[in-house]
Formats: sequence, structure tokens, C-alpha cells
Amino acid sequence: KYFENCTRVTNLDDIKKSLEDGTGNPRDLKRSLARELVSIYHNSKLALKAEEDFDNLFIKKDIPDDILELKIDSNNSMS
Repeated sequence: KYFENCTRVTNLDDIKKSLEDGTGNPRDLKRSLARELVSIYHNSKLALKAEEDFDNLFIKKDIPDDILELKIDSNNSMS
């Protein structure tokens, strides 16, 4: 439904068929949907960057370089 209602994708029958017959991987279709949505609201360059960041974090289990680091002292206050 999201492909149909929220994107400009035209091959909806192919997507539905691939889900029904098992040739389409749901994860790959979700990634495609996310890439399409980010492209619509931002641009294709940012969509590819977001996909790469997602893959690095959730598939490759890499730790981002720009993660916020907080230190807690012995008084339980953060700095």
C-alpha cells in the first residue's frame, strides 16, 4: 500500500507478484520503499547515503563515528 499511495513507482503489479510467489525479499522491498521515499522528500544522493548508513549499522553491525558519547561521574551526573 505504501508503494501505491506514497511513491511514484509504476511497477506495482510486479512488486505484488514477487511477494506472492516468494521471489521478492521483503527486506529488499522495504529498502527500495525507503530509498524511494527519501528520494521524493530529499534527493537520490541522500537516499543512497541513508541506505548505506542503515546497512552499515544493521547489516554489517558497524558502530557510527558520530555517535554521542556521555560520561557519568561518580555523582551520577552526565558531562
